[in-house]
Amino acid sequence: MEGSFSYMSPDVGYVHDVSCFWVIRTEEGKVLRMTFTFFQLESANNCPHEFLQIHDGDSSAAFQLGRFCGSSPPDELLSSDNALYFHFYSEHLRNERGFTIRWETQSPECGGTLTGTYGSIKSPGYPGKYPPGRDCVWRVITSPDLLITFTFGTLSLEHHDDCSKDYLEIRDGPLHQDPLLGKLCTTLSAPPLQTTGPFARVHFHSDSQINDQGFHITYLTSPSDLHCGGNYTDPEGLLSADLSGPFMHNRQCIYTIKQPLGEKIQVNFTHMELESQSGCSLNYIEVTSAT
Repeated sequence: MEGSFSYMSPDVGYVHDVSCFWVIRTEEGKVLRMTFTFFQLESANNCPHEFLQIHDGDSSAAFQLGRFCGSSPPDELLSSDNALYFHFYSEHLRNERGFTIRWETQSPECGGTLTGTYGSIKSPGYPGKYPPGRDCVWRVITSPDLLITFTFGTLSLEHHDDCSKDYLEIRDGPLHQDPLLGKLCTTLSAPPLQTTGPFARVHFHSDSQINDQGFHITYLTSPSDLHCGGNYTDPEGLLSADLSGPFMHNRQCIYTIKQPLGEKIQVNFTHMELESQSGCSLNYIEVTSAT
């Protein structure tokens, strides 16, 4: 399935206050690839007066892929699901301005829904370099009484201070507006991330410039436990796990301690009693520093 659509100004004169909306929807399980065969709009910072805005879904509430203006056609764009939403606005559209977009349906090369109690997620092309211009969304859905813990094997993304180029984003829920657990754009190791419920959304974005090796992350599920894990910001405190009885199987507790920039954190173990085995492969406590 393929097609094209456009909006072009009249040959002479102006058109004022143009506001048009389009939705392209294809079959379930497919994605949409867009190329811009003509693009000529007013150029200005942040595109306040004339723009084409594209959302990765069927409404303006979906994730915004970009707001575009000027005379340089945007790079090829790929949806993460089967629908795209377009909004074109112009305060005063001059002659010889407008755009033409060609779209086609294809099978997704990344993303999807994962429902197992454990699994892994890789960037497209891994272990080779990921391709440019990609937006991949994975949703992890498990049982209501479980939490999801992500650990990072490989993490090698183009670095930018505000993660505006290439990034891996993990949210505490299935939607793009759910709380952010982490947004990563680095070649450094990252600490594990844990949800507060049975859903997670993983979004990988790459721009059209530098490509790197990408990522390979694994996820495991564990029973929800009010006394297991948490976020701590007090200047001092006590962490403990119940050692009076047998452990629950597959329990993972992530404790995150955050202090003001420049402060150091000292951890002292006053009591520890775990099963001993070579390499600590079964039961262990791991302390990592996230810098």
